[in-house]
Amino acid sequence: PIGGITIVSSVLFARLGLAGEYEYVVWEQWVAILAVVMGVALIDIFGPHPEPVLNTTTVLEHFHNEAFVAYEIITLAAVVVTYSGIWLGKLGGQNLQTTVASAVSAGLCSGITMTMMKVMATCVGAWILHNSLPFFFPEFWVALVTLVMVAVVLVHLLNVCLASSNLALSTPLYQVCVILFTIVAACAFYQEADVATRSELLVFLLGVIAVLSGLGVLIFKRDMPDKKLLPKEDKETAIARAPAAPAPDEPTEVSAVIDPEIDIDPEL
Repeated sequence: PIGGITIVSSVLFARLGLAGEYEYVVWEQWVAILAVVMGVALIDIFGPHPEPVLNTTTVLEHFHNEAFVAYEIITLAAVVVTYSGIWLGKLGGQNLQTTVASAVSAGLCSGITMTMMKVMATCVGAWILHNSLPFFFPEFWVALVTLVMVAVVLVHLLNVCLASSNLALSTPLYQVCVILFTIVAACAFYQEADVATRSELLVFLLGVIAVLSGLGVLIFKRDMPDKKLLPKEDKETAIARAPAAPAPDEPTEVSAVIDPEIDIDPEL
């Protein structure tokens, strides 16, 4: 969820004119920024804090968790549906349906890739600290192959998402899906929710909802290039300076002077 701060920062930079043209921020965006910051703080304080485990056997056993298997099945189904829509011509190009479908599928894939990267890091840490070689575990190779295959699909889906709409919409939507499904994948694989109390989980979920809601407002309130917000006086000045269009029924006078002594070629 800390990744949500990048969207907040981009809005603040645009407000200050530090990353291009100066953009106005409406009051709904300020409320959304506050919601994201408070939500990230709640997640960090009340979120699950399991003890670090640098044991290859223990970590690789999580592959058999039913919740994570269900997450993988849902991810596979979403990817198949997305690519089927692209192949059949229902998805693809610049439209909202393609943006949403590719962002959701990419977010699901991102949850798997980040989880597998943590598995690889844990195995390397156990190898360095405890001389525990992971190469004899079939789950290790499954994790490695899964990481590579899903990462390739993720890169393509990200490109599809970015090309399907304006960056002001596709980038935050992709970021929201990554935040949401990374949390879900981590809870499914490592069962992190089991180490937290009910009250902590409740506040943690409220923090997640605050982050996603705030980012959602920033998505749909983000200024589009063709809908730029201008101050009132600038709008009036622009209208005053704009050249007046001629009336549709107003005749246009055209005068021509022809010298009768000039021979005119009929072919011209």
